[in-house]
Amino acid sequence: MGRRRQGQNSLEFIVLFGFLFIVFLGFSAAIQEKIREQNLLNQQAMYVQLADKVEREFLLASRVGAGYLRSFDLPLTLNGERYNVTLEDPETLVIRGTSSNNEYLRFLSVNVTLEKGTDYSDGLVPEGKQTVFVQKNDTGIYVRKDCVAAGLPVESCI
Repeated sequence: MGRRRQGQNSLEFIVLFGFLFIVFLGFSAAIQEKIREQNLLNQQAMYVQLADKVEREFLLASRVGAGYLRSFDLPLTLNGERYNVTLEDPETLVIRGTSSNNEYLRFLSVNVTLEKGTDYSDGLVPEGKQTVFVQKNDTGIYVRKDCVAAGLPVESCI
């Protein structure tokens, strides 16, 4: 009778261990999902901050007179991820992560035109930086096309 009880205890232990293991896997999956959601929210917040910075520069240019020229730097990565900044049209700024397929769309309160030239001979693009040049003349606000352009990756502006 003792051997039968010992076998039953072993079976009960295996069933209990299996049940606890399944519960542990469920908790682990739930925690991983929460971490993934939080990382996505953090990435989206970084896109918003970057769009705020770019739009502030455009608003500043819209409030000053013709002849205004200013450069500002963008980070090379957002939370370790490379990204693209594009102007889909004069009123729409889009930020896309290159590896995560995340996207942030911002409708600008001012119209911005892309300048045609992509000449680096002026030496205005410092090595290792993401520099965007904004200028204003009598006809509107312009952004140098080599740093913010449809589909042009950020690393192309370095």
